[in-house]
Amino acid sequence: MLFPALQMFVGQRTQIFKALRGHLAERGLVAATGTAQLKRLADTIEDGDTSMPVKVREPGQMYLV
Repeated sequence: MLFPALQMFVGQRTQIFKALRGHLAERGLVAATGTAQLKRLADTIEDGDTSMPVKVREPGQMYLV
């Protein structure tokens, strides 16, 4: 029972990462694939100096919680 549950959580995490990358790519913010690149995306979203609109920044922050 533990393995299928773990497999489901990993799949959901992957879907969230891909959705976040896709939404940000629509706004011109392209990042490499992989969980190692997630930190860079999170830093970019949190950075107040970027010209990212609030309507994009807020959902991005929700994905990263």
